[in-house]
Amino acid sequence: MTFNQDALTFTNQTKVSLNKLKPKIYSKALLDIDSKEIEYEESRLDTTKYLEYLLSLNNDISLSNYKNINIFKESYEAEKTIDQSKIIKQSQEILSSLQSILKDKDNKAEIKSLSIKASLFKDKKISPFSFYSYLDELARRHLKEDINKYPALTQFVDYLTKINSLDSNKLFNEIEELTYDIKDLISDNPNQKLLTKALRNIHFLESFFNLKVSNEELEYYLKDKDSFKVTFFESYLKENLQKYNIDSFINYNPDLIDKNLPDLENFYELAHKRDLAMFNNAISEIETRKPKLTALIAGGFHTQGITKLLKDNNYSYVVISPYSKTTIDEENYRNLLAGKRKPLKELISELNEKLRSPMGFADREFLKGLETREPLLHRFIILLVAVLLSKAPIEQNQIESILPTGFKEQFEGPIEIRQNEASVIHIYYKNNYLSLTKEGAIASSTEAEFKAAITQVAVIGPDARLPFMGTYSMKLDRYRLVLPVVFRRLVKNNKVDLRLNEYGVISMIESQEGKYRLTRDGRFNIGRAIKDLSGFKADSEVVLVGVGNKIEIWPKTKFEAEFKHPKEPGIASNIIRIRDSHRAFFGTYNRIVDEGYRNSDRTKKPHIKR
Repeated sequence: MTFNQDALTFTNQTKVSLNKLKPKIYSKALLDIDSKEIEYEESRLDTTKYLEYLLSLNNDISLSNYKNINIFKESYEAEKTIDQSKIIKQSQEILSSLQSILKDKDNKAEIKSLSIKASLFKDKKISPFSFYSYLDELARRHLKEDINKYPALTQFVDYLTKINSLDSNKLFNEIEELTYDIKDLISDNPNQKLLTKALRNIHFLESFFNLKVSNEELEYYLKDKDSFKVTFFESYLKENLQKYNIDSFINYNPDLIDKNLPDLENFYELAHKRDLAMFNNAISEIETRKPKLTALIAGGFHTQGITKLLKDNNYSYVVISPYSKTTIDEENYRNLLAGKRKPLKELISELNEKLRSPMGFADREFLKGLETREPLLHRFIILLVAVLLSKAPIEQNQIESILPTGFKEQFEGPIEIRQNEASVIHIYYKNNYLSLTKEGAIASSTEAEFKAAITQVAVIGPDARLPFMGTYSMKLDRYRLVLPVVFRRLVKNNKVDLRLNEYGVISMIESQEGKYRLTRDGRFNIGRAIKDLSGFKADSEVVLVGVGNKIEIWPKTKFEAEFKHPKEPGIASNIIRIRDSHRAFFGTYNRIVDEGYRNSDRTKKPHIKR
C-alpha cells in the first residue's frame, strides 16, 4: 500500500484549524479537561494522576464498561494498604509451616518444588505473582483454615492477581474512551460535541494513515465511516471558521482521504489474517518440536494481534522491541526496513512532494508565495527551519544542534535568525522571510520587519562560522578594546555594530554595514555615545562574553552581580544553562522489554519470545 503524504497534510491542516476553534467553542470545563489530556499525552502527567483527575470529576458515567480502569483503580487503592514488612514476615512463617507439614507427610516432590520456586524467586528469575500465587495455592491445600492467620499475604496475592489481570493496551484505550465520554457528557450544546467528535476523528485518521490503529479504534471507525470523510470536516469547519472569523488554509479535495479509506480497511483486515496465520504456524511448530523456548520474529505492527492470541490461549510471552525517543519519519522508516533507504540529496530534492506537512503550519500569505517562480526548495527549507524552531527552545548556541548536519549541507546560503523586542523570532533565507511567535505560530514576514529585529540569534549554513564562546576579562585603554585571539579568529570581516541593550550591556555583532571598524590586531573604540550611556570609563574593567553569534561587553561589576544574583534567564545566565540544554531531533534506539503474564500454570506451555 502506497504511503500518502498528502493525506497527512490534510489531517495536519484540519487539526490546526480544529484546535483554533477550541477557545471559541469549548466551555471552561471542557478546556480544563483538554489541557489535562494534552499534559497526559505529552507524558507531563502520569497515568495514575490523570485517571484520578478524570474520576474526580462530577459525572454520571458508569465505570461498569471500563473493566481495566476498574482493575487499575482497585489495585491502586489496594497498593496503599500493603505492608511489605508484614508480607515478608508472614511469608517466612508460611514457608516454615509448609516445610514442616510436607516433611511430616514425606511429600518429597512438593518439598523439592517449593525449594525450587523459593530459589528462583530469590534470584529474581520468576515474578512476584508466580511465586506468591504458588505459595498461596500450596498453603490453602495444606494449611487450610490456618491460612486466615496470614491476612497480609492473602491480601497481597489478591493485589498481584488484580495487577496480573490488567490488560495495559486496553487500559489506555479505555482511558481515551472515558475522556471522550466525559467531554460528551459535560458539553453544553451540540456544537461542542461535534468539535470533540471532529478532533477524535482527525486523530484517528492521523493514526490510520500511519498504520497505528488498535482493534478498538478500528471498531469505532467502522460504526460511522461517513464521519471520517472530507465532507464531514468541510461542512463543520467552513461554517465555524467563518462564524468566528478564523483564517485557515485547508485543501478539501476528497481524494486525499476518501479514496484511500477502503485500501486501509483491506490492509488491516489482511494484517489480522496474517496475525492468525503466524500464530497458528508458530503453535504448530511448538507442538511438533516441543521446545522450552520459542522466538517469533515479526514486524511491530503485529504485536497487538499476536499478543492477544497468546493471551487468549494461555501462553506467557515477552515482547522485545526497539524504542525511539523521537518521532519517526514513517515513510523513510518503511524504506529502511525494506532496504530502500534514500540518500539525503534525493530526500531533499523531493521536498515538493514528500515534505508537504509543514505547510499546515504556515499562513495564507506565505502559501501564496509558492505560486511564484522562485525556487520552491528555498521556501520549504525556511519553513522546515521555522517548524523545527517552534518545537524546541530558542537557546543561545543551541540552534545548530537541532538541525541535522546533512540538512544544513543543502543550504545554498546562510539562514539568519533574529529576535525583536516582543520576543518574536524572524528568519531570513534566500529572499524569504518568516516570523515565529512565542506561541509557535508561523507567519510570513517582510524585509523591514526582519531588519527591525536587532538581536541576532544565529546564522546557520555552509558559510556560517563557529559561535563565540567563553569569557575574558580585560581593561579598557582610553575607551579602546582589543578582542582576544580566540574571538578574533572567528570574525570574518572587520566591520561590526555595537548596540546597548536595556540591561546596560553592549552587544557586538558582525555586519557588512557596521559603523565600527576593527584594526588588524582586533582593536576598536566602543564609541563615545555608547560609553556615555552605559557608564563605561576610559579605563573601566570589562568582561567579554561569547554568546552564539555575538559578543557581549559587560562592566565587570555588573557581570559579577549578574552571576551572583541572576535576574534574567536570557542574559549572561544563559551561558551557564547552555551546557545543560540540548534537544536532539534524531534519537537513538533503546531496547525495552514488556512482560505479559497470565493467571495460568506456566509449566504446561512453553515460554514464547517475540
